[in-house]
Parts: sequence; structure tokens; C-alpha cells
Amino acid sequence: MATIGGSSSSFIRGTVQSIPMFRQRSMRPFSSIASRNLPSINTRSRRLQYERVRDTAPPGPGWMRCSVPLIQQQNGFSISLKHHHQFEAEQGNASTTMDPEELEKFRILSQQFWKESGDFQALHSMNDLRVPLIRDTLLNQKGGANRSNTRPLHGATIVDVGCGGGILAEPLARLGATVIGVDATPENIEVAQHHVSHDPTIRGNVKYICGTAEDLVRTEDEAFDALVCSEVLEHVSHKENFIKTCAELVKPGGSIFFTSVNQTWLSYALGIVMAEKVLGLVPDGTHDWNKFISPGYIQRVLEENDCSVRLTHGMMYNPATKRWSWMEDTSVNYAICAVKRTVTGEDQAAL
Repeated sequence: MATIGGSSSSFIRGTVQSIPMFRQRSMRPFSSIASRNLPSINTRSRRLQYERVRDTAPPGPGWMRCSVPLIQQQNGFSISLKHHHQFEAEQGNASTTMDPEELEKFRILSQQFWKESGDFQALHSMNDLRVPLIRDTLLNQKGGANRSNTRPLHGATIVDVGCGGGILAEPLARLGATVIGVDATPENIEVAQHHVSHDPTIRGNVKYICGTAEDLVRTEDEAFDALVCSEVLEHVSHKENFIKTCAELVKPGGSIFFTSVNQTWLSYALGIVMAEKVLGLVPDGTHDWNKFISPGYIQRVLEENDCSVRLTHGMMYNPATKRWSWMEDTSVNYAICAVKRTVTGEDQAAL
């Protein structure tokens, strides 16, 4: 808010006019524990700041509006929308799975995304695991393409749902992928756009949209080679609908990647008590243990929506070295990779 294949795909039908590859339609134990500057963090004051913003925010539906003109042209890459899109995150609106209170938390922290030794340090460090996972999975689907290529994901289209400030979107773009980042918090999108604008090597193939997965799927079902959704599920409401929507965005044969936090007593002890209340690694109140989600739940929903889970693996963060590593235990942090099943001729005949 925190993540392909080589075939071409359409992108935001009726909105992308000039990209040839899109013209024909054919993919934390401390997940948010992140800070090197521990003495400078005043978690108590930041919790009070959350509460003040919530108390003073206009009540009722439509409390947060994101109105962004999605018309940009850089280095020959052009997105031209038919009209000025306005997406709303409405309190109590069943059409969105976003939680207004969670959006407000990340709005407050939006300026911290690219401070690599700050509140999002662990997310930057997590790229050491999740970027190779995404790259290697997609390359294997392409028959083990040349990993020595500096842009091995060239031609792949990836949607990063809950992209935040673009911490994951940018390294994927450096591997050659065209990445669409979607986030419901306008401040996050502004930060992401500003940061990528200073890198001419990738700014032509990273674009950001202020909105939700539900907004995107209305026109872009089965449009992407891959979807990544990293450290987001533990912050959304109506998780089943959200996972279903994510699956709908991916074309048959495409890949889906989730990372999240399990709902166990160990995750409560490490991710909330130690990280927030004892060590102050993230602001007190960043996580709600009741919103944590088990990998088994994600697998069930994916399987019910024509996806096959190929990998479930635990991740461990070492706050001393500020490094992540893979592990078998999924009781705290974990990653899930799934592939959307293709429809065979026999399946179509059965329908």
C-alpha cells in the first residue's frame, strides 16, 4: 500500500493508445517492521497523530477522494484516458475492499517510502527476496529465458496492487517489465510518480494509478501477465472479495504473488508486541492482528477462483542485520505464488 510471461496484453482498454505491445489483447517475522533510526522514532506521538486525523476527517461516505488526470507522455510512452478518472474510497462502500482507517495510516507515512533507513526499511530489504522470486517464476514460465539478460522481463506486464510509493514497482521495471502501480491513497501515488520521474531508465515503463483493484477490474479483467500484492492483505477489508478481484485481473496462465502476515500467536508476539510496543520499529497501531490472514485462507480463495498455488514459503526478517531470508515456517511472514488456470477446449465445451 505494500510485490508475466512474454506475451503481449491489453492495458486499460480504451486508455492506452500508443504502446504497440498493448494494441492487441491476447500477469515481516516483521513485515512492516522497518527502521534503522530507532532512537528518533516517537511511536506514541505518531499514534496520536493517527487519532487526530481520524477525529477531524469528514465523516461518512466519500471522505477521501482521489482525482488524478491519468494523461502522461514520457520517452514515447503515452497513456491517454478518455476522461478524467475520479476514484472514491468511501466509508462503508461495499464496492471497495479498502479500509479508510488503513488508508489514512499510509497517507501519514507517504513521505517515508523512499527513506531507505526509515519506516519502510524492511520493505526495501524485502526486495532481496521478492524480486528474484517474481523474476525467476516468470522466466521459468517462459521456458527458462536468459537470466543474464539485463532486462529479462521485457515484454511482460505486471500490475502492482497496493503499490505504495513504488518500492517494488521500480525494481521490476528495471528488469524490463511494464509495471502498472495501483494505490488508493493519492499521497502515495504522488510520491511514486515523483520518484520515478527522476529515473529516465525506467520512467517510460512505470505508470501509477490512484484507485483500487475493483476500479481496475471493471475494464481490465484478464489483462495482465502477473499481479503482485505485497504486504497489503493485512490492511484490507473483505479479503475474499479482494483476492477474487486480484485473480480476475490476471490472464489465464499468468502468475499471482502475495506476501502477508499469518494470524498466529507468534505473529502477534513478534509483529505487534515486540515490533510496535517494545522495540518501536513501526508506529504503535500500524497492524491489527485481527486482520492478519493465514496462507491456507489465501490458497482456498485462489483455488476457488481458478488458480493453482505453486509455492508457499516462510520469510524471516532479522532486525539486527536488517536482512530477510527464506524459511519453511510460515507462522509469521510468508509468500504465496499461484498460476491462473487456462481454459482448455474441453473446459469450454463443458461450459
